[in-house]
Amino acid sequence: MAKNTNKKSDKKKKPAKKLQGHKIVVQKGGVAFVANNVDDSNFVAGEKNLVNSKEQKVPRKTKSARFSSKDKIPDVSDLPLGSHLPFSPNALFTGREKEKKALAENLLGDSKTGAVITQAVTGMGGLGKTQLAVEFGYRYGKYFRGVHWINLADPTQLDSEIANCGRQMFTNNFPEDQPSQVALTLQTWKTNGLNLLILDNFEETKIAGDVLTKLRHSNIRVLVTSRHTNWSPTLGLTQLPLDLFSEEESLQFLKESLKDRKDSQDDLKNLAERLGYLPLGLELASRYLNGHQRLSISEYLKQTENALDHASMKNWRSDMPAATGHDLDLQRTFALSWQELQDETAQKIFMMTGYLAPNTPIPLEIFEKALEIEQEKCDEALSLLYGLGLFRKGEDAFPNIHPLLAEYAQSLAKEYKEVLEILVNELATLSNEANKTGIPANFALLRPHMPVLASYAESKELYNAGALWNSYGYYLHDLADYQGAKSVYEHTVMIGEINFGLDHQNIAIWVNNLGSVLQDLGDLHGAKEMYERALKIDEANFGLDNPNVARGFNNLGRVLHDLGDLNGAKEMLERAVKIDEANFGREHPSVARDYNNLALVIQDLGDTKGAKEMFERVLQIIEKTLPENHPHVAHTINNLGLVMKDLGDLSDSKKMFERALKIHEANFGFEHPDVAIDFNNLGSVAKDLGDLQGAREMFERALAIFKKFLPADHPNIKIVQENLDFLNKSD
Repeated sequence: MAKNTNKKSDKKKKPAKKLQGHKIVVQKGGVAFVANNVDDSNFVAGEKNLVNSKEQKVPRKTKSARFSSKDKIPDVSDLPLGSHLPFSPNALFTGREKEKKALAENLLGDSKTGAVITQAVTGMGGLGKTQLAVEFGYRYGKYFRGVHWINLADPTQLDSEIANCGRQMFTNNFPEDQPSQVALTLQTWKTNGLNLLILDNFEETKIAGDVLTKLRHSNIRVLVTSRHTNWSPTLGLTQLPLDLFSEEESLQFLKESLKDRKDSQDDLKNLAERLGYLPLGLELASRYLNGHQRLSISEYLKQTENALDHASMKNWRSDMPAATGHDLDLQRTFALSWQELQDETAQKIFMMTGYLAPNTPIPLEIFEKALEIEQEKCDEALSLLYGLGLFRKGEDAFPNIHPLLAEYAQSLAKEYKEVLEILVNELATLSNEANKTGIPANFALLRPHMPVLASYAESKELYNAGALWNSYGYYLHDLADYQGAKSVYEHTVMIGEINFGLDHQNIAIWVNNLGSVLQDLGDLHGAKEMYERALKIDEANFGLDNPNVARGFNNLGRVLHDLGDLNGAKEMLERAVKIDEANFGREHPSVARDYNNLALVIQDLGDTKGAKEMFERVLQIIEKTLPENHPHVAHTINNLGLVMKDLGDLSDSKKMFERALKIHEANFGFEHPDVAIDFNNLGSVAKDLGDLQGAREMFERALAIFKKFLPADHPNIKIVQENLDFLNKSD
């Protein structure tokens, strides 16, 4: 036992000395402390802040262990004498190995003498910040003289919480008035070795400077838990953002917490995925499943389609409180952050994300366009959302939202119906504009959000639901996901017919697109039927000289060409040219499209030189309006290369095909039907140049790509296979 320097004397007691400068000996040992949010409360020394040290009995010292970063994570052990940690260790605590080591290194690692160290564990509600702090206290408490817990859910209670910690250190003759209790406790922490203070639920970031100044000392290590991440850099606070469980940690937790059940590994994986690997969500689900042993996980997942409304997530069995006293209602946990969000723009942004894909980067343009705000206003709102843990910032610097938070956002948005409608209308515009560029990369960030938002729009029978589905199908078509595009287009037409009838102008657009993908799949008669239906609708709605009608003639011309009706194709395409030139002049991209397809027909009719002149004119038009690496430029270059080959100019033809290949690979990657076309054409030139081995390699690459995207009986597969067979016979 440590000796008490305040020995009793037989002499008459002297007046009590002021606290300032008086030496008080307390026990050595570890105390766990998690920093929380508190109000402004500064200590002012005065005549009432007196301590009679001769009558003050202090707890025994316990020798603290020496920390080394090379040591393994210690087991849970007793806290040092005089510690105050109101929660017991959690036998089911799982994972967080990296986080425990990081906390230990930051709070106990080698540092300069006199260094003041403050550490914060931050993140959205439900991640287990408090539980991590408790676990750290019990595992690493032996390295401190004491571990002290301060609950700052109510910041006005800071002094009361400090005084409560003091009562655990001084078992008798503790001062009766709170100012003296606080003064003695703070002085003890600062003068008797390393102490750990845990400030739990510290959310009032505005007063953080006052709180941390009060606790500032090299013998005090402060550990804060908070939903907030926007701490001022001037505080010198090191943040440890707490993330979701990994899949491995989730499964480890579920196996331990559900060990009395016989659930399969796949069921546990599905449960973890459904709850987004959120520790609190997994804990609540486990409590409920353990209380309903005959309920399978698969059936539970069916019940939790709207997870926040399920009994398991709403304080089920309140008679069985959580180990750390945290709220067992997931929606109330999220509401703590939402209630602090007062900015209207930030509120609308948060509610919008309820209708977008969770765990997925969200392009900021969506918010800026939908809410008609400048970048600066958007960034300010996002900063608030990040700060409260409602959004996470990905490595790509775009925000994303947890699946359960997205459900909460949507529940809030139900009271503001205009939020969904504004979002649907704006994304319909943005996605259409992205597709019009002809560059798939411009649509890529929108892709995961399109089917999610389109489904919500369809369920509410919003006007632009079909437009969203159509844009999504168009993108899939560009990526050569022909079956996926076909399915989306068919769905688009179906809901369009329900909402608009059979002859609406939107139906013509969507039927045209369905015909286009059928043509690419090799269903030429099905495509022709779609084009004829669309043309009939457009003529009825717009008359005979409208660009929409020209589009119909162009599409019919293309499919008639593929069907071998060259004269019929030529007639359709010439009508398209006439209408588009009358509406747009001779230098418009729509005119270039018509001439491109007409040149293909003229070439097959034997007018190779006429086709070459027409392709050159097309190239001249599109190079004025499109970047040089645009897919449409590549298509025209490829067609021009085919004409040059027919004219015997193999060298220039090869250059054209190589240029087209480079552009297509840059836009679509190395496996796409357009890339396969380039390889086939390069193989054809190589064969004519006598490079049979090079030709074979090109044909084989083309065939492998086509087989990944097209049905086995597709004409393109047949053409390449015949090219390979010809080479094999030549051998």
